[in-house]
Amino acid sequence: MSRHVNVAVATVVAGCLLGAGGCEADRAGPAPVPSATGYLGDASFIGRTVTISGWVVQVITETSFVVDTRQNGAEPLLVLCAPSRDVEKGSLVIVSGNVQRFYYSAYADEYALAPDADVYSRFAADPFLVTRRAMALQ
Repeated sequence: MSRHVNVAVATVVAGCLLGAGGCEADRAGPAPVPSATGYLGDASFIGRTVTISGWVVQVITETSFVVDTRQNGAEPLLVLCAPSRDVEKGSLVIVSGNVQRFYYSAYADEYALAPDADVYSRFAADPFLVTRRAMALQ
């Protein structure tokens, strides 16, 4: 059962974002987003690049963390990224990433996820963000 995740889409990314460090944009470019607010649980968001902001409520590993998006009426959102020294619990972050469905076995090796898959069980089959880098604002 997929949980609808409502986030304010701050920007649809066409190139590099997230400050001077940049990020890798979709090779085909981002798909158009129909409105400023969307449901990432809607299958039409899978494969799109979006930008969200929120507070980090949990750091699972140096490549996986959880962002609180309740200010937008959404449930916590899992983010996978390259190792980030900027992200720690309590940080306000901006994250541009590609929306995918989370399956532990599909991402465990590439993103060095925690060996205990149960840590990620609440995100199973839900939309989440894959990004090259997250930028902490505070």
